[in-house]
Amino acid sequence: SPPQTYKTGAMPSVGEIARAIEAKVVGNGNTAITGIASIASASAGDLVFDEDEKHLEEALDSDAAGVIAGNFAENITAAKPLLIAANPRLAFARAAAKFPTLSQQAREGWGNPFPMRAERVVSQKDNPPYL
Repeated sequence: SPPQTYKTGAMPSVGEIARAIEAKVVGNGNTAITGIASIASASAGDLVFDEDEKHLEEALDSDAAGVIAGNFAENITAAKPLLIAANPRLAFARAAAKFPTLSQQAREGWGNPFPMRAERVVSQKDNPPYL
């Protein structure tokens, strides 16, 4: 079968994201997701991730529409849907990659949920070895 593609302008549901990242949905899979965020900066419609059981309550109390969490959250009853994944950080990165509209909004809004140092790649001719 052809590879799964996602419309650029479409906002995915929790269930669509779960299928794409091979996560298990606990709760309402029809909840629409409009962006991705850190727990601290989450707003309505955002998807966040929690890889540590001690932060689950904070994630559930955030304004986020859904939470990617580890297996520790599998039996939790929550008001918002959970996407259960063995590696929540990786699952979150996969969701951002498979649904570029979510990460695009994140980049234009509050910033990248995975801040990384930008480093200039220096070629050998730019930086000759010292003799």
